Amino acid sequence: MVAEGIAIASFLAVGIVVLRKFRASLPRLAMLFAITMVLNALGWVFEFYSEVPGFDEITHGLTTTAITGLGGWVVFQRLSRRRDLTWEFTLAVFSFGVALGAIWEAVEWFSYLITGRPGIIKSLNDTVSDLLWDMMGAAFALPLLKLDGVKTIAYPWRIAVGTCAAIAAAWTVSE
Repeated sequence: MVAEGIAIASFLAVGIVVLRKFRASLPRLAMLFAITMVLNALGWVFEFYSEVPGFDEITHGLTTTAITGLGGWVVFQRLSRRRDLTWEFTLAVFSFGVALGAIWEAVEWFSYLITGRPGIIKSLNDTVSDLLWDMMGAAFALPLLKLDGVKTIAYPWRIAVGTCAAIAAAWTVSE
């Protein structure tokens, strides 16, 4: 019970800190991040990842969307002092989200090794599915950044829809 309490408190604290820091500049992404922290806390403590169908995938996608958008904005603030880096920025934001998904999967694996909790890692298919959802989440951070006023995103809707279409086609072929 102590570990669960610490997990809930940690997720909520991070969500509140990020919401306060970014709510003026990126209101949609800041709120989405806070919501995903609540979802992640509930999923971890109550094992919704393994008990609620689709919870794992949706939470991965939404969390990656929020973190990619917020992280991308921070990178943008640093790069905006230079020449036009529209495509570099777009690629960097998308790559950041995909990389976060891969790191998260490694964290899940280590958590499983340390705790032995069966709901964290279900199968190789689960891991690959999570990574594909993370890619979609990263792609959908681009239109959200554009909607929040970041002008240096190249073709956000095309990238988001194209990513989803490619993943859907791969899923169809693999079935």
